[in-house]
Amino acid sequence: MPRYDFRALDGAGVLQSGSLDAGSPNDVVRHLAARGLRVQYVGPSKAAQAVQTVAQPAQQVQAAPRAVPQAPSHPGFDAVVRPASGRDKDTYFIFTQLGNILRSGLNPAQAMEDLARRQSRRGYAEAFRHIAQLVAQGTPLSTAMSLYPQIFAPGSCGAVAAGETGGYLPEACEQVAQEAQRALKLKRIYGWVSFIFWSNFITLPLMGAGAQTIDATLASINTSEGTSQAGVIGVMVRSIIAGVFGPWGLLCLLLLAAYLIGGYFMRQWYTRPFRHQLAATLPLIGQRSKGEVASSFAWHLEML
Repeated sequence: MPRYDFRALDGAGVLQSGSLDAGSPNDVVRHLAARGLRVQYVGPSKAAQAVQTVAQPAQQVQAAPRAVPQAPSHPGFDAVVRPASGRDKDTYFIFTQLGNILRSGLNPAQAMEDLARRQSRRGYAEAFRHIAQLVAQGTPLSTAMSLYPQIFAPGSCGAVAAGETGGYLPEACEQVAQEAQRALKLKRIYGWVSFIFWSNFITLPLMGAGAQTIDATLASINTSEGTSQAGVIGVMVRSIIAGVFGPWGLLCLLLLAAYLIGGYFMRQWYTRPFRHQLAATLPLIGQRSKGEVASSFAWHLEML
């Protein structure tokens, strides 16, 4: 019967480790859960593998072909899919579910597999399955998550790494979810303020075009075109068309395009460092961001 190494938390949150003989990793999980332990990791026993390797006949070792020296590599340590960039809302739901699943007694590999089954987005589901495979092979959950920066920010991976080291992984996931929820609420407030500001700024050229239309209409009243209603309407229509397709209208379209394209790129994962540096330099947002980082750091130190 194969032997498996395990790491688990008892009711007091103390990390326990050891080895068990079982038919499968699921049997180990069930056995430990019956003892009231929350499983963090289950994998083939490294000691048993080492003994099996040493016990191999010498002639088989000598007959093995000589390996060609190669650069160090990590099989399976490449992302298998490029999912879309996640939002704070995605981070909140993912880590809330992950924390609840881990609290139920499943290990991280099983938790990520469960998350994959719940995902409707194909890219996210494939990424979660790949993470589950890596964790089942002994890779730390934080390391596997870091392969997908589109979904997991460096701060989230760092929190998970601290939780793995200190034995409070479910609590660390819940902390990440709470931070994402606070960020989401803050962004909603500043999002409306930003929308009002940029919408007014973009429509300034249209105000210039409207002023030109009014001037042209007033000027037409003193001409032959102003003697009839049709003449005045014709002047207004021509002025509006000239304003929309003239310099003012072109400037408005350029500002609108810059706003939409800039907003798209600012929401992508690869602009995250720039966004964080920009937020840290702003008067109010910067102070709040630094305070939240310090608070999160102190919380992890207390848990460790």
